[in-house]
Amino acid sequence: MFENNYKLILFKSRNKDNRELEGFKERGKTLLLPDIPTMQDWEILEEQWIKFIEEGVDGEMSRWYEYIDLRDGEKIRKELIHHLIDFEDTRLDNIMRKIKKIAGKPNMAITKKFLFDLDNIKNNDYSHDFTNDLVNILGSDDLYEIYQTPNGFSVVTPHGFDTRKLLAKYPNVELKRNALIIRQWERKGEQYEYRISSCN
Repeated sequence: MFENNYKLILFKSRNKDNRELEGFKERGKTLLLPDIPTMQDWEILEEQWIKFIEEGVDGEMSRWYEYIDLRDGEKIRKELIHHLIDFEDTRLDNIMRKIKKIAGKPNMAITKKFLFDLDNIKNNDYSHDFTNDLVNILGSDDLYEIYQTPNGFSVVTPHGFDTRKLLAKYPNVELKRNALIIRQWERKGEQYEYRISSCN
């Protein structure tokens, strides 16, 4: 049986971004999107994002994250079946929540991408040298993607590699696996701060 693979999306309003706001409560929403979304899929997702922002208090900062690795639909389905067999009294209205929880597990990732976090690095030469060294390791500048973040940027590679020498040279760079990349962020009541279309 053929099973679709999925993008795993997370909308999040964090205490870290909103601790000064009166009446703020940390919120989150997780969504699954087909690995090849239709235009309608994107429109529904955008509507959900706007709704999530509007449900916050005035001035609340919300973030749209996406896991860097696609999720394996067949593995998710099989684990869900095992769960339902083991826990026959599972409430039907909790199944979608369980599916999303399963999808977030590291072993549900199809790819094994690396994310290098260069947040809060003010030295442009440091960042430039890092990406140059990364190109030398990967063999091409087409084999990584750069994403702007609220505090800097992140670099994503299509696969893992031995990072020991690279990270020893750049101790301010953090390596993350099964990671989330920020796609958009917006503060309620203000003109949007940053929005991009999601990538493959």
